[in-house]
Amino acid sequence: MRSSSRHMVLLPLLTALCLAGCDEPTDQPLVFNHEAHKEAEVDCSVCHEYFQRATYSGIPTTESCTLCHEGDSQVPALQRLAQYVAAGEEIPWKRLYGVPGHVYYSHRRHVVSAKIACAQCHGAIGELAEPPKYALVDQSMQWCIACHEERNASTDCIHCHR
Repeated sequence: MRSSSRHMVLLPLLTALCLAGCDEPTDQPLVFNHEAHKEAEVDCSVCHEYFQRATYSGIPTTESCTLCHEGDSQVPALQRLAQYVAAGEEIPWKRLYGVPGHVYYSHRRHVVSAKIACAQCHGAIGELAEPPKYALVDQSMQWCIACHEERNASTDCIHCHR
């Protein structure tokens, strides 16, 4: 009986761990062209409005898109944007990057204070005409530590693990 009890606990746990590590392709609700926005010299802060002053970067809101694309529906992606606007809905973007709940990460600290370019952590996303299906950079703890060591930043656990 004890053995089957352990299996009842371990099986769901192992399944959850497997699923957490299995990367599923991410399909975004709009075909956002980072490259076109970069070529048009749209600053990252227009769409990711918090990265310079908060721990998180923020994702483009329907309102931020309509600042430039109000009534603009020549392109299929913009037709879809118009549907979200007409319905009064936010664009249901899907996260590509995230950190575990026990990790503290501040975009402001990395981008503003340490002057790390977005591409350092997010890869060449600014050069893509379509959203990537997978994260472009494997942001593992070892990867973070290597960057901290390269920049002589603290690797003390308490700075990131809270």
